Amino acid sequence: SWQPYLKLSAKATNNHELYGYFQNDRLNLDGNREYNYEQIMVQSTGGPLYGGKLTSIWGTSLTTTLTVSHNRKGGNTADTFADLGLSGPQIIIHRDATPTGPRLVGSGRILEGGNLQSYQLQPASQSMIRMDLTWFKDQAFAGSHEFQTGLFAAPSSKYDQLTNYVNDGF
Repeated sequence: SWQPYLKLSAKATNNHELYGYFQNDRLNLDGNREYNYEQIMVQSTGGPLYGGKLTSIWGTSLTTTLTVSHNRKGGNTADTFADLGLSGPQIIIHRDATPTGPRLVGSGRILEGGNLQSYQLQPASQSMIRMDLTWFKDQAFAGSHEFQTGLFAAPSSKYDQLTNYVNDGF
C-alpha cells in the first residue's frame, strides 16, 4: 500500500495552535485462490483524510480544542477493477459433471477464471466535528479539580454497496 501523510502546524499566538493534516492510504490486494488461473479476485480499501485542529488556552484555567475532519475511506472503487477487463464470462472447470434435469452440474472445481460475474463498489465518507473544554480549579473544596466536557458530531456518515454486473448481467 501507499500511505502518504502530511501535517502542518502553526502557532497563531502564544495561546492558540493550529494543525492541519492530510493522509491518503490506499491498499490494493487480491483474494485469488489456488484454483484461479488468472487474477480476477481483487479488492481495495482506504482513501483520503483531511482535517484540522485548533487548541486554545484561555487564561489560567480553561482550554478548548476544536477538531474538524472529513474522509473518503471506503472499499472498492472503479479503479480497483480497471485493469481486469471485466468482459466475462466466468469460466469454471470441474473434474466431473452430472446430469441434473435438463442441465449438467459440475462437481470438484479444478480451475476458475475468465472474469467476475459481478463486482461491488463500496464508496464511503464521513465528516466529524469534535469540541472539548477543560476547566481546572485549583485550591477548591477538598483540593484541585479538573472538569471536562465535549461534543462529538458526525453530521455526514455514508457507506454504500453498489453491485455491478459484467456485460449488464448478460
